[in-house]
Amino acid sequence: MRRRRPHGWYLGWAVIGWAIVSAVSIGCESSCRQIQESQVQAVRGLDRATRMAILQDMQAIRTALIQYAAMHGTLPDGDIRAIMRVLVPTYLPRPITSSHGAPIVYRKFDTRFELRSPGPDGQLDTADDLRVTGP
Repeated sequence: MRRRRPHGWYLGWAVIGWAIVSAVSIGCESSCRQIQESQVQAVRGLDRATRMAILQDMQAIRTALIQYAAMHGTLPDGDIRAIMRVLVPTYLPRPITSSHGAPIVYRKFDTRFELRSPGPDGQLDTADDLRVTGP
């Protein structure tokens, strides 16, 4: 099954391509400054779209975990791969162990859980992590 690109992905690359071609052909300092600013905005848009897609996948897992806990009276044990074996296909249509190249980590704390994925710094357990908790 082919993965869909996040919204804005093609537009972001088109903007970056346009910026590079413009920088080479124009050669003017003010134009280069404007192009650099548009590149930064395009990259921010891609990062925002990717983060939103990762959070959407994590929310789908959260919903499945809450449904599982309601049916079984407890949350499943194990890491993200182990819980996917329990959740798929009854609660989730497909396994989600990572999203857009970023791993998703599942941690259970008695009756609560946390789903976490590294943020822009690529490290887990830092302030920029994407985090979803439940219930």
